[in-house]
Amino acid sequence: MPQFIRNSKKTKLFIACVLIFLMVFAGGCTFQSPPVNDSSNSGSPRFTAISSVGSTGLALRTGGKVVCWGRNYEGFCDIPSNLTDAISISSMNFAVKNDGTVAAWGSPSLYPMVPPNLTGVVAITRSQFCNIALKDDGTVVAWKAFEAPEFTRQMSDAQLARIANQSDLTSISGNIGLKKDGTVVSWYVNYQNISEDLQSSSLPDLSNIIAISNQGDHFAALRKEGTVVAWKLIPDPGRENALMVDTIHVVENLTDIRAISAGVDHSLALKRDGTVVTWTDDSLRSTGLTDIAAISAGSEFDLALKNDGTIVAQGGNNKFGQLFTPGKLSNVTSISSGIDHNIVLRENGTIVTWGNGLDSLCCLYGHEPEGIRNVTGIYAEDFRNFIFMNNASIYGWGNLEYGPFPVKPIPHPHLSLFGGQNTLYALNKNRNIVFLSCNLTNFDIPQRLDNVIDISSDGGAYTLALKSDGNVTAWGYNGSGQTDVPGNLSGVVAVSAGLRHALALKNDGTVVGWGDNTVGQADIPQGLSDVTAISAGEFHNLALKRDGTVVAWGSNKNGECNVPENLHDVVAISAGTHQSLALKKDGTVVAWGQTVIPDWNG
Repeated sequence: MPQFIRNSKKTKLFIACVLIFLMVFAGGCTFQSPPVNDSSNSGSPRFTAISSVGSTGLALRTGGKVVCWGRNYEGFCDIPSNLTDAISISSMNFAVKNDGTVAAWGSPSLYPMVPPNLTGVVAITRSQFCNIALKDDGTVVAWKAFEAPEFTRQMSDAQLARIANQSDLTSISGNIGLKKDGTVVSWYVNYQNISEDLQSSSLPDLSNIIAISNQGDHFAALRKEGTVVAWKLIPDPGRENALMVDTIHVVENLTDIRAISAGVDHSLALKRDGTVVTWTDDSLRSTGLTDIAAISAGSEFDLALKNDGTIVAQGGNNKFGQLFTPGKLSNVTSISSGIDHNIVLRENGTIVTWGNGLDSLCCLYGHEPEGIRNVTGIYAEDFRNFIFMNNASIYGWGNLEYGPFPVKPIPHPHLSLFGGQNTLYALNKNRNIVFLSCNLTNFDIPQRLDNVIDISSDGGAYTLALKSDGNVTAWGYNGSGQTDVPGNLSGVVAVSAGLRHALALKNDGTVVGWGDNTVGQADIPQGLSDVTAISAGEFHNLALKRDGTVVAWGSNKNGECNVPENLHDVVAISAGTHQSLALKKDGTVVAWGQTVIPDWNG
């Protein structure tokens, strides 16, 4: 199959700022349903527990493996490779193992390691400024979660001791604990770090409680008879820097409830018939979910575990692909990255996308769209996706003049595409460039440009063209010298355009870089050789070596240069804005940086 993979070419920083603005103020895709996850051959459930926090989802598999998807903020999704015996997960970055110890991951600056010699743990949770572990004897251990922001005071040792003084607990959630006698205790500390005695008369009747849930300032408790008590904390007008309880009366009509999950601005209740309802401060409604075994309310999306062990996700704008639930994706033949989204092509001619849902980029996420088969090539560019069909037609969707997917085909037998926000060119079989759309910045292609064998462009702002004689031609925006091709450059076999820097791969396996070097993106690592492929991202680069390993350099702000340990057998690479992808020989995909591929290997 022809090589259609081209590195992601980034638009100008202004375009990136526009994207961020739109992601905040505009909605994303509307998902009718997430992809269906298959069950194991034995018929046993794939997953046994779920947890949703922010833009990240966690799930516990039957064998004790933890999987993660969505946004990989501060390493939330960097699950330890040796974690295979978990029995429970928390909403952040902890798992309790079957031997009673705790596994932790994520940024050590925000989430310090678990206290030494911590054993006998049955559950773990996080309060505002500390982590709390419940032991099998009903006591708790608490330790600081992170350094307090400037507008707060550091949690004191006395406040930690107040939490650790609890006993006879059967479960914990955030700022509250459930005691063996069915009563609820609280160790709430507000954001001014003032302890609040919330087990006072201001609380609703909290007796005969069998389950509790807390996230932020929202709380819920489930009574033995199946009714729910819910409350939130609001500023107390009679006391400075203090809080008071505000009962949420909308839940008074809830009955036959068997599980609850409190979210930041809404909560969920699972009924005994397997249906789920949700409430805010003043409304109660059905979610439409059925046959549900467990629930988890998140701040940006909710998760529900079905009785067959599969997972359903609802809500959110899918900015980071969080509505895609863990499934299996293999037999991949090509990968390509846009700014914050990705597209892969499978052997059977179908595609899968994930990441930012703006402009319907990933409304195909996890699905095989009806009639979309026989795809032979893919191309992710800026805020757009393109696919090559076996009849040599091109389809495109996302932020482009052709409209949302699907569109009418572009009738050209192309070898590859390149371009950006307002520019789209193609290289045809005769090695000539074809204009599909263009802007004034990148229109002036040099005269007598023929015999082109490779092209790469940064969003249409500037373009690199490699000719069959091994020489490189560049044109377009040159604010950082990215079109100043080194005068002695020859013997080139591939080119790749970053945001304002450029790379060239030579026939001796070495790499040359030029242009913007503010974060070292144009400085080739010393001794880098035997390279077979290159991919320039916005501020970082990837190089694939002949032995199947990957080298990364440049900006590592979001972990995009943290190549996974023991990554090998790689056959293709793709660098995005804050993310990196690698396609392995076995047809699976590995991702790192600000993106996560959900447990593709099943």
